[in-house]
Amino acid sequence: MDGNVTKPHSSKEHTFGEVPPTGVAFHDTGCVFFFSGEPAMKSKTCFKCLSTLPISDFYKHPEMRDGHLGKCKSCSKQDVAANYNAKHDQYMAYERSPQRVWRRRARVKTSDTGERWRHANMEKKRNYTRKRRAAKKMAAGANYTTKEHIKLRWEMYGNSCWICGKPATVTDHVKPISKGGAHLPCNLRPICQPCNTRKAAMWPVPSIDHFINPF
Repeated sequence: MDGNVTKPHSSKEHTFGEVPPTGVAFHDTGCVFFFSGEPAMKSKTCFKCLSTLPISDFYKHPEMRDGHLGKCKSCSKQDVAANYNAKHDQYMAYERSPQRVWRRRARVKTSDTGERWRHANMEKKRNYTRKRRAAKKMAAGANYTTKEHIKLRWEMYGNSCWICGKPATVTDHVKPISKGGAHLPCNLRPICQPCNTRKAAMWPVPSIDHFINPF
């Protein structure tokens, strides 16, 4: 594979179905190489309920060392519900705030504006689609990656958005094709539409906190 990448002596490329070990280096096509560190985890102990559960019972989080939260899904849901009940009035006030109302209206207005633009500029939209398809065909790995590869990538991330953890709707090129990213499995991850829109053609990808705005 062409391109420059700085990797440790004992590095190896990640394969489908694995939970990646500790350590990562980035190839200039956006592909990720993991190097030997802690062995892949199949189970984990929740720090709250102290239950040892399969790793699938923990929400994924890209900034955690093992890629998963330290609290199990059941405890996380309980904490979210408790927090909502404790701050119900605050949340309701926030939803009624002028800023929140404006954002909801702006979202609808933006959607309507975009739809009108697409209808009024069909040829521009077609040209954009043609250029993107052409760039995708020219990208590294375009003749290699199959639907089965993409399906396995989605299964690896639990069919969830790699940024926020919500149900994914589209496949993201972590390093955008427009920035030289490859159409290879190692550069593909499932993503939800809102996160995909916010990420756009950013490279390098900023911190996960850049995309998620906590209340």
